[in-house]
Amino acid sequence: MVKRSAFSKSWRFSVSYVFCFVLAFKTVIGYTIVFAGATLVADGWRRIHQARKEERLVTEGVYSRMRHPQYTGLFVIVFGEGIVHWPTIVSVAAFPVIVLAYTLLARKEERQMVEKFGDKYREYQRHVPMFIPRRNSAQQQEV
Repeated sequence: MVKRSAFSKSWRFSVSYVFCFVLAFKTVIGYTIVFAGATLVADGWRRIHQARKEERLVTEGVYSRMRHPQYTGLFVIVFGEGIVHWPTIVSVAAFPVIVLAYTLLARKEERQMVEKFGDKYREYQRHVPMFIPRRNSAQQQEV
């Protein structure tokens, strides 16, 4: 029988605590990111739903900082869950595919918006980024 020192027992004990802490930390961070993304999706959906009733272009609120907050929210959700919280080969591989697919979809939708709203949408495109808000976006006036 091999006698183990107090150091080897305490070392394993410490490593297991560190491992648990790291997993808990990743969970909290991952779900905080997911919540932020879900908030973008919900706010974007609410504003679009109202604007469709009124047949108008949405340029206020979250849409004053980015043109596609729902897609940005989806990217953030997938990143938080599939990359930070619980990364798997599938989720890591799917992330860039999802971003590419929704970027292409957003471009298609933007062509439709130009057809529907014309110069008003083109002006909006010039002032508001597609997915990632500018650092000074809080200081920007609404379009």
